[in-house]
Order: sequence, then C-alpha cells, then structure tokens
Amino acid sequence: MPKRKLNKDRKRHSELDTIIKKLYESFAVGRISEERFDSLLAEYEVEQKNLSAQIAETEESLTSYEEDTARVEQFLALAESTPISPS
Repeated sequence: MPKRKLNKDRKRHSELDTIIKKLYESFAVGRISEERFDSLLAEYEVEQKNLSAQIAETEESLTSYEEDTARVEQFLALAESTPISPS
C-alpha cells in the first residue's frame, strides 16, 4: 500500500510540474491575469511542497521497513541453519 501511494504522489508531483509550466505559458501570452496566475501558482507550489515532504517521508519509511525485513530474514535463515542440541 505505501508503494502505491508513493507512486501516486510521485505522479502527481510530476503532473504539477507540467501544470505549472502551462500556467506560466498561459500567463506569458496573456490568457490569464497576473492575480489569477499568482493565486494558482501559490496553490500548486504549496501542494507540490507538501507532496515532496510526503514522498521523502514515505521513502524513508519504506527503506526502514525493507532494512528491517532483510534483518529478520537473515535472522530466520541463521536460526533455521543452526542445529539445536539437546541439553
């Protein structure tokens, strides 16, 4: 589930780059007012900043989870290969 959300957030982050570029183009050719441009740009930048933070947090969590899983697998492999001697 976290990987799916991470991919979704990365995709949206990339989409926002495209949207912001198109917004600049619309402003440059006079299709939208400066006020509207500033308003939309601010909204998109806040969303992108929040996504960047969420992406970093999710990546960190996934890395930690994968490292923990690898350690558990190593421990289990070691435990399975160690003979148990009767006391």
